[in-house]
Amino acid sequence: MRLLLTTSYSGIGFNNAPPIGLYRLKNYLKTHGFSCDVLDLSLENASHWVQRVQNGEYKIVGMSVSHMHMEDDIKLLSQFRSANISDCFFIAGGQEATYNYKQWLDAGFDAAVLGYGEYPLLAIAQSIQKYGCADKKDLSRISGLAFYQDDEIHLVPAQPVSPEDFELLTFDNVLSTQIPYDAYWDQAKSRAKALNLRSNVFIPELARIYTSSHCPNHCGFCSSHRFLSFAQSSPAKPRMLDADKVFELVLHYANTYGAKGFLFSDDEFLVSRKRATDFCNLVIRAKQNGELAQGTMLNCQARVADFKNPHERQRVDSDFIKLLYAAGFHSISLGVESFSDRLRATPVMNKKGFSGDQVFNVIQEMIDAGITPQVNIILFIPDTTREEIMYNMQCGIKVMDMGCTIAVTTHLLSVPGAPCYNNADYPHELIEITSAITGKSIPVSKHFIPKDPFIARTADHYQQAFNAEQESFLKRNAWPFETVHKSMLGIISFIAIADLLGEGDQAMQWRKHLDTLAQELAIAV
Repeated sequence: MRLLLTTSYSGIGFNNAPPIGLYRLKNYLKTHGFSCDVLDLSLENASHWVQRVQNGEYKIVGMSVSHMHMEDDIKLLSQFRSANISDCFFIAGGQEATYNYKQWLDAGFDAAVLGYGEYPLLAIAQSIQKYGCADKKDLSRISGLAFYQDDEIHLVPAQPVSPEDFELLTFDNVLSTQIPYDAYWDQAKSRAKALNLRSNVFIPELARIYTSSHCPNHCGFCSSHRFLSFAQSSPAKPRMLDADKVFELVLHYANTYGAKGFLFSDDEFLVSRKRATDFCNLVIRAKQNGELAQGTMLNCQARVADFKNPHERQRVDSDFIKLLYAAGFHSISLGVESFSDRLRATPVMNKKGFSGDQVFNVIQEMIDAGITPQVNIILFIPDTTREEIMYNMQCGIKVMDMGCTIAVTTHLLSVPGAPCYNNADYPHELIEITSAITGKSIPVSKHFIPKDPFIARTADHYQQAFNAEQESFLKRNAWPFETVHKSMLGIISFIAIADLLGEGDQAMQWRKHLDTLAQELAIAV
């Protein structure tokens, strides 16, 4: 029996990466006697795979769905459904399917998997293999599964993830998983010239590693920290691979695939100071004895508070930052989100534990050590004022001039499962999608609506202004590359918003700043 596993439409484009979760599933099922194919929509068109579904090659099609691209996912499901001439079973999986299982079932999926997919997907495959089709009575015994039965949703919560489960799925299973990195790295190499900006170094041969189950923090707009708790209907303790196993994964990807850079894709990789320190020492030792190449580069995501001195909390731990650099961390993504202490303390953000001054102190210490920080910024935070938006953008330019890169999110996405998703104080924009499969109308949230009416109108007109500004930038600079660095896209956002806010003089200054960066990049390549 054969399964097809597909991604959602990622929309990233500039730096596509293998869908590790799907390859994990493929390998786990393979070890239990089932064959799987993986369709990544960032690399190829779905038409060939729709034809294979029509040919009756698959008994199960599983899609890792995305709330942000729900309309596209439903359209793809409709294509598969229309092509399905055999008794194929369609499953929605991933974080969004866990939180939003009713909407995905209403969209036309036969079932939604809750939590980690390996165990329920194997049980579904074994059931369909046994009975020749989906037997609802047999499926009803499977933990971590939701489906309609007699017009009512039957749901069995997922089993709690034990330390042994976590290690099996994220370490043992990953070590034996085959991932086609070459296809992604070849694509990345063609874009590399446009992705090196000042001190930022882009490594095409990059491997992403996941070392924890979920984030231990509780940002009001984020749903990832509640994922497993929601799936199992009980509190889920964060699970983490220890330093030895994280290091072993690095060696595995370096030796097996030739990876030269590593991105730890956890929401907060440095949350455990001991684990981070132990891991750095292992890497340093491996580079000294030739076990790992000297030029191996590391990247991770972190919080400003991760760099506080454990003995004097108001000071930055410069020794820890120097250790990270010595191990090879050349870029660290900082979840600053806003330079306003007031905005970070609002319920929809709930990012406390550090001040604006500490943000700049940590950034300076990183730059002094040789690390390039990437500063994450969100602009249309619901509680923001016009002055705070301008201040955040001005700070964005300031940290770029200090030596950072920036990653700008304009609208604050409203995703199911986030603490403020159902908070009446934070309404969100809704659109209605009608499923061509079931005929049901599905309300889909897009982003939180700014409370200030003027800022809300600015947010509504942003995309058109951004598109026009980007087109002007490309023509003005005769842009020779197929992509634009995320920092430059961030400045284009700043310019578009400043114009919409009536700050034309500031927009003109930033336009000149952007063109200077474009000239630097052209000279560098």
